[in-house]
Amino acid sequence: MYEPVGSSLLATASVDPPTMGVYDASGECEGCGPTGYRVLAQLLPSGSAPPTDRAAETWTELPVAGGGAQGISPLGSSVTVEIASCPLGSYVWLATELHFDSGFASSVVSADSTLIECAPPVQEVEINIIPRSINLRSHGVIPVALLGDESLDIMDVDAPTLRLGPGEAAPAHDLTDAWTYNDHLQDVNLDGFMDLIAHFRSPETGIVCGDTEATLTGSLLNGQALAGTDHFRTVACGGRKGVRSFLDRVQPQSLEPGRPAKLEKKE
Repeated sequence: MYEPVGSSLLATASVDPPTMGVYDASGECEGCGPTGYRVLAQLLPSGSAPPTDRAAETWTELPVAGGGAQGISPLGSSVTVEIASCPLGSYVWLATELHFDSGFASSVVSADSTLIECAPPVQEVEINIIPRSINLRSHGVIPVALLGDESLDIMDVDAPTLRLGPGEAAPAHDLTDAWTYNDHLQDVNLDGFMDLIAHFRSPETGIVCGDTEATLTGSLLNGQALAGTDHFRTVACGGRKGVRSFLDRVQPQSLEPGRPAKLEKKE
């Protein structure tokens, strides 16, 4: 199990006691098997196969979360280690090195190595869906403003990677074209930071009548993922039922030639 914390990753590992050796009545088993373990790692390019080199010196001991050496973790317990460097496009393989009464083993249990694919945590961003009411029957486009601020420079956003809704609709316009991209830049909320307005075809978004929120996802030019959610309401969801309901409530009151019928609400 692992989770991002700031620029680091924290990984929690555990090793169950092996059933080996001869135990006396008190449960003691001196010198008959491993007594503990520590967690080691190898950093390899993304897509690499699990390491086959079991020599302990080819692996790196990881510090515990918050810093400091691991020491010996008793079998059956867990330890949380910190991976301070996990660059994009890399794999971190974790393995355990068993400890015996005579010291640590000279080889690691690489057959049980665990993969962590390096990726930074998702950056939360602010978006505005414009307008707040979405008419799904229009089959038009839904404008979404990705708002820049102190933590997000719009110029760092990889605009073509933006996707909206459960259908992951792509931008309706070619944002790889410089002229088109510049036309979509605007300080929407007048806060002094440039924003990006992208348009998405409503049928492609997967948004349906009754939905109240949608998420915009994408990535920065450095590969970091981003995501932001905004709320809205859907309108014109009743088909022709709404029109029929209105006609059912009114009746013509004038049938004189040359004069339009006057519709009045039925009592």
